[in-house]
Amino acid sequence: MTGLFADFDLTWMKGDHIGPPVTTGIGNLENRWAWAAGVRLGYLVTPQVLTYVNIGYSAARFDQVDYAVASTLAPNGISLPAQTHNGWFLGGGLEYQIPWFRGLSSRTEYRVADYGRQTVTNIATVTGAPLVTAETLRPYVQTIRTQLVYKFNWSR
Repeated sequence: MTGLFADFDLTWMKGDHIGPPVTTGIGNLENRWAWAAGVRLGYLVTPQVLTYVNIGYSAARFDQVDYAVASTLAPNGISLPAQTHNGWFLGGGLEYQIPWFRGLSSRTEYRVADYGRQTVTNIATVTGAPLVTAETLRPYVQTIRTQLVYKFNWSR
């Protein structure tokens, strides 16, 4: 079985980010949303269970990172501006058709997204003015999720 799909996720994923190169700072890199479009290739193991792999294009938005001095956690006045990264994803999962509710299924999926390299110029936190420092980022996001899916156009 094959099919095309698209999805949009509102997220609140957060990770530590070390930088910028001129000072030793630390901040939280937060992923706010992501969307993906791709192709799914599946195999029906039983009439109710589908295993699949998927691959495609993805984009993700990351919030501004306001750095603090790593040793004291006091703001250092340097930020990494918010940015959107584009890349690809690869995943796979299992979908189970709930037999007592036509059109409803449960899906569990693992997905990894790689958003490539992008050089971003640091900014002054207060003014937003660009600084002479820049960072090369390569966001890499892994997710595991479970969803309830209702298919409006179901047929048997």
